[in-house]
Amino acid sequence: MRRLFVRAVSARLKIDATLGRVVSHQAPPKRTKARDLERARALLEKEAAQREAREETGLSGTIVTKIDTIKYSYVAKWEKPTIRVFKIVTFYLLKFTEGDPSQHDREVDRVEWFPIEKAITTATYPQEKTILRKAKDFIAANSEAET
Repeated sequence: MRRLFVRAVSARLKIDATLGRVVSHQAPPKRTKARDLERARALLEKEAAQREAREETGLSGTIVTKIDTIKYSYVAKWEKPTIRVFKIVTFYLLKFTEGDPSQHDREVDRVEWFPIEKAITTATYPQEKTILRKAKDFIAANSEAET
């Protein structure tokens, strides 16, 4: 049985409601060609997805495909002053290579393996369910191609 898992990497833009400013740590070099910058950004994004998977879940994997990118915002009321956070999250499907889910970091309460159908029904947000359905469709289409 192949073990695949979905991992996301995100970029956050914080907007300070009081000062009306945007804070981001991704300032591109001014003289870089757009396509070179895009390639570098894609590579960094993939490396970040693999690193975050390892850190947050205790699992390592190789990237199979990019699933999709979503955008959303929320209000961080625990910040002083309160800020609105805009997130851009890119999800990747990874093929499990090694690791132990008990070795996850403290950002994550629990790491478990789920059958894909259970993962879809367990996911809280509609956008997460959509991402998991896309992963399921990709797996099914590519499993058929292998046989």
